Amino acid sequence: ILDCSEMEYLSSAGLRVLILAHNKQTALGHRLIFIQMTDHISHLITVTGLDRKFDIRATLADATA
Repeated sequence: ILDCSEMEYLSSAGLRVLILAHNKQTALGHRLIFIQMTDHISHLITVTGLDRKFDIRATLADATA
């Protein structure tokens, strides 16, 4: 579970790291869940189409349910 609540900026290099982490966890049979995305980061993830690939939840409780 990756808490994004304090993530204010995400460069293309950072986005690549998130994609690689997601792909690695998926390959291992695990899930990487993103929680509490700020509006700016959420918009970036949506614009890039990654909202269809990433598991995004509002809160930690949602992610662990």
